Parts: sequence; C-alpha cells; structure tokens
Amino acid sequence: TASIAPAAADIAPGQHATVAVLLDVAAARPLAAASLLLHYDPQIVRPVHCAAPPGAAWQGACNPNFNLLQGQIKFNLLDSAGV
Repeated sequence: TASIAPAAADIAPGQHATVAVLLDVAAARPLAAASLLLHYDPQIVRPVHCAAPPGAAWQGACNPNFNLLQGQIKFNLLDSAGV
C-alpha cells in the first residue's frame, strides 16, 4: 500500500511543502523492487525535487518531470537487502 504524509496541506502560491511517500509491504510478502506512479493535479502542484531520506532501506530513483502534463512522478525502488 502506498500513501503520502501529510495527506493534505494548506500553502500559499509560491510556497513549498514536503510530503513523504510511504510504501507499506506486508511482512509475509517480501519485496525486492517496485515501480510506482504518484499522480497530482498539475494545475495546483509543481514538484521540484524528490529523494530518499538518509538511511532509507530502499534505494532507487524518482523522476519529478516524468509527465508534467498529466501530473505524474515515477519512482523505481530497490531494496538493498534483496528478498
């Protein structure tokens, strides 16, 4: 299950907000790699950067410019420990 935190934020035009993309994987189903698309409203939001937090178990890349017209950020993740 993927989610973002915070789920909502009130910011003025031109201000920045940081959101975390959370990926919850059931322990009974180990996961070595994942790809996901985060959808947003491009009329309201303009992503500027994405990165994994220091010390994160997942490695990989994200592309905040994947699809600016449709409002999509692509994530490709790899668990450094494997399955």
